Amino acid sequence: MTTSMFEKYGGVPSVKVVVNDFYAQMLSKPNLKRYFADTDMDRLAMHQIEFIAFALGKPKAFYKDQRLLDAHRHLQITDSSFNQTVEILKAVLEKAGFEPDDLQAVLRVVETKRHLIVKR
Repeated sequence: MTTSMFEKYGGVPSVKVVVNDFYAQMLSKPNLKRYFADTDMDRLAMHQIEFIAFALGKPKAFYKDQRLLDAHRHLQITDSSFNQTVEILKAVLEKAGFEPDDLQAVLRVVETKRHLIVKR
């Protein structure tokens, strides 16, 4: 039986650590922090845990594109901000011990969602 990355890297407890580190980094950047004004960060963290679990191949995980589109529509996120966010996620996953191939697989999933997040 094949183990998903979700299982390989420790499931929900590990994903929570990654998400907490990710948002700590995001909120330390003034140009990214502005996207989170008036945001319930606990609620957002729960959504991000679900998304990262999906990106890691959590069994039976499904994350609807409409959810991402609705959540980001009003934010005017730029390609530059998206790219910076991906770099932060990459650094956080590297710190968490993700192997290079697994790291690239997660980043490919994130990249497939760019069109839902970036304002064109």
